[in-house]
Amino acid sequence: MTHSEQSNEETPTTGSSTSAIASKSASTKPRKTRENVKDKGVRLLIQGRLRVTKVDGDLVMAECRGDSGSVYNLVHENGRWICTCPARTACSHLIALWLVTVAG
Repeated sequence: MTHSEQSNEETPTTGSSTSAIASKSASTKPRKTRENVKDKGVRLLIQGRLRVTKVDGDLVMAECRGDSGSVYNLVHENGRWICTCPARTACSHLIALWLVTVAG
């Protein structure tokens, strides 16, 4: 028997193993996936958590209420984007602001 013939053969299964697999998969809870930064920024914006407080030329100031209830201050000035949250990289609060900011 060749390898290709072996892979085409069906392996018989018993009813008990099939029902055990079905009951196990039925009781399995769906996995929660962590929300990525971009999706969270969009959600914050949709939920109305971003408030632009000042626009003056290249200066943009805003506040964003995070999931913890804390309000973070955001600033864009001289090409720099700043958020007062503890994130060390681009955060969801800044992404929310970027989504409503257009360079003119």
